[in-house]
Amino acid sequence: MQQLIYLGLFLVTSYACPPHCGTTASGLRVGPGHIAADWRLLPPGTQLEMNGYSGVVTDTGGAIKGQRLDVWQPTPSLAFAWGRRTLPVWRIEYLPVEEYSGGESDS
Repeated sequence: MQQLIYLGLFLVTSYACPPHCGTTASGLRVGPGHIAADWRLLPPGTQLEMNGYSGVVTDTGGAIKGQRLDVWQPTPSLAFAWGRRTLPVWRIEYLPVEEYSGGESDS
């Protein structure tokens, strides 16, 4: 089961790069679901959701500081259409079975 932790409003921009055009700061190939964030606030591997867009923090950048995110898009037209948005952002956490079953087993 997953739990959403509200992190606040973030300025979210977008960048365009064809799939697998390069690598992220964490060493993964650029592609769908990659998010650039300030690693002091959101370390690599953090799973995020924002108004229907979800992904994983895999990248960072010089202009990505504090409550600012940059999401991957496959084409310049999609990145341009995304524009600059202020969005509510949630961190996705997965709970162990014990935490949502009340800690009791059926055995």
